[in-house]
Amino acid sequence: LLLCGIGWGQNISEGFNSSGWGSSYGNYTVNGWQLVNVFRETSNKYEGSSAVRFNTSGSIKSITSPIINNGISSISLWHRRWSSSDGNIDYKLYISSDGINWSASLTTFTSNSDTFNQFVFQVNDVNAKYIKIESASSFKRAVIDYIEITGIVSSTTTWSGTSWSNSAPTASIDAIIDGGLTTTADLTCKDLTINSGKTLTIAAGTTLSVSGNLVNNGSIIFKSNNTSTGRFDSYSGNTITGTGSVTMERYIDGKRAFRFLAPGVTTSGSIANNWQQQVFITGSTSGANGFDSSTSGAASMFTFEDSGWAAIANTNQLSLNAQKGYRILIRGDRTPSILTSPSNGNMNSPVILTASGTMVTGDVTYTTLPNQDYTLVANPYISPINWATVTKSNISNTYYAWDPNLGSGNERGRYVSCDTAGITSIISNNGSPNTDVDQHIQPGQAFFIQKSISGVNGSVTIKETDKASTFTDVFRMNANTFTDIYGKLGINLYEGLAFSLGEYPIDGAVVVSGTTFNTNSASDDTKKIMSHGEQVAFVRDNIQLGVEKISAPQENDELSIACVNLVPNKNYVWSVVLQDEFSNEDTYLYDAFTQIYHPIQQNSVISFSTNDNVNSTLTNRFKIVFQTSALSTADFANNIKLYPNPAKAGTSFFLDGITEATVSVFNVVGQNIPVQVTTEGNRMQVMPAVAMSQGVYLVTITTAGKTAQVKWIVE
Repeated sequence: LLLCGIGWGQNISEGFNSSGWGSSYGNYTVNGWQLVNVFRETSNKYEGSSAVRFNTSGSIKSITSPIINNGISSISLWHRRWSSSDGNIDYKLYISSDGINWSASLTTFTSNSDTFNQFVFQVNDVNAKYIKIESASSFKRAVIDYIEITGIVSSTTTWSGTSWSNSAPTASIDAIIDGGLTTTADLTCKDLTINSGKTLTIAAGTTLSVSGNLVNNGSIIFKSNNTSTGRFDSYSGNTITGTGSVTMERYIDGKRAFRFLAPGVTTSGSIANNWQQQVFITGSTSGANGFDSSTSGAASMFTFEDSGWAAIANTNQLSLNAQKGYRILIRGDRTPSILTSPSNGNMNSPVILTASGTMVTGDVTYTTLPNQDYTLVANPYISPINWATVTKSNISNTYYAWDPNLGSGNERGRYVSCDTAGITSIISNNGSPNTDVDQHIQPGQAFFIQKSISGVNGSVTIKETDKASTFTDVFRMNANTFTDIYGKLGINLYEGLAFSLGEYPIDGAVVVSGTTFNTNSASDDTKKIMSHGEQVAFVRDNIQLGVEKISAPQENDELSIACVNLVPNKNYVWSVVLQDEFSNEDTYLYDAFTQIYHPIQQNSVISFSTNDNVNSTLTNRFKIVFQTSALSTADFANNIKLYPNPAKAGTSFFLDGITEATVSVFNVVGQNIPVQVTTEGNRMQVMPAVAMSQGVYLVTITTAGKTAQVKWIVE
């Protein structure tokens, strides 16, 4: 006997070759087959060593199969009469669901040959579990051999709470959830049914794919943690039916900052019964209208309307809408001291927001606000979407995200622009963390779209086919992503101490060079959305830009930089990232306050400071200039000899071959170290006026319009 599975159907084949049975006419059991009024035939056989021969008596002869699970698709057997003297022998075929009650005859077939012929019949009955072959032909000998029964491949498998009834589902197999299930890998099925009271949990980093229809009478939970989030793949089935709910979690790392969020579902309950269960939402000094009371009563949750930012009115009455974006201040969980005794320490714990309700499927179209050039929209799906494939009508190819990691000190983030190619206004290639914003907009993320023509309404349509599997860490701070840059110049502004500690920049902007870009126009550039605190942008046609696109820079070209809201008496660091392919010209950062040209290499770090002089905080203090060897400092820098290097603490250093120059010394946080400079013959001696601690210092030497920077190590 051969038992095997194809899909989830059971196939049985039997050649009746076992020994020890049928030495005389009678009833026998062979490998589960029930044989009535038969004899073991060893001379005339189709295969193997023996076959079944029906008795010549007038009584009924039959062969009954063992149980076949999941239904019978077809039967095949080989048959013949024993000799020509037996004439024609007729058979009937029956099926049964229990082996006791049999159907009417499905068909008849006849043995009328002295050689074996094949009989094949399509049963196709999902309830059939047994077959019986019967002959009432009296006093006629017949031989049957090698019977094959093909089982129906089951179209359904049920999760009981511990196992699948017919192994795990596939894209062509329906799944029924009749017990709690938490996925450990992607779950794919055809139709999906969640039974009442049962829960399907899609673990973080796993995907639910339904190729057919979804009926939810229980609950589906998409989990989120500090590494990833569960997602719902592209869905083309009918509208989801059932009385159940869907819950989307959104993990957010600990930092007191605003986030642009989307709930992923339209909630069946209020905001108070969803997000407000995990975080404080303020807007009242007394706790009225569902808000958590705070001393100031300042609002912490907003929508963006035609009039601009609008605080929500009542958390008890308003629900969350999967197709609406929200701006909400996240300051940790609902630990009471966050409001009663706020501090940096107790407002920086991670939190997982949950929202339960109805999941959105199908196309979603957003139309821009009539009186605003920018509109805040939501990723409506529980899945990343690819901005590059989203359908846009009179909408810029750039979207704007809020990155809470950017900014200085306790500031709460900066806008980051991103186009369809994934080019953002923040890049890093020097060991500092970069923004995680790219063209893949995350589940739970809201973002701004921009009219491509100011004052003319536009729209975007997000489709199921725009869903993507790429997750990024826009809601997390534990992943330092670095960009492999090609043909770009990125300029990032840091606080001096923050840079030395490897923290995020305050802000930044990017220039991209390409043969199809127009340097003299801002029409193909990405506008910068300015917020609070220090801001960095390139400027073209009096427009502040997050990403400026230019043709290959030529000699004497300049890129204007707007450095807004510099703070007096503060130490800063410029981190400039440059690819060799960006320009064939030598590139410099010009500081109009110090009148120093700082050469820019592949990764340049330039320290500067501000003071009480208003000129030190001017918006146009810096610019990028491109020059040929007229400003080249290569020979100048190569001829500088600084020694001793390394040096012992408390000693001075010498610059050989230079008799007149301006010399400045900076530590790694950008502080200017006072020095005394004297000339001795053909060298200069530089004596720090304060005690020097161990570390690396940057020495800037400027003479005759040329500037070089040399590292000096103090041991």
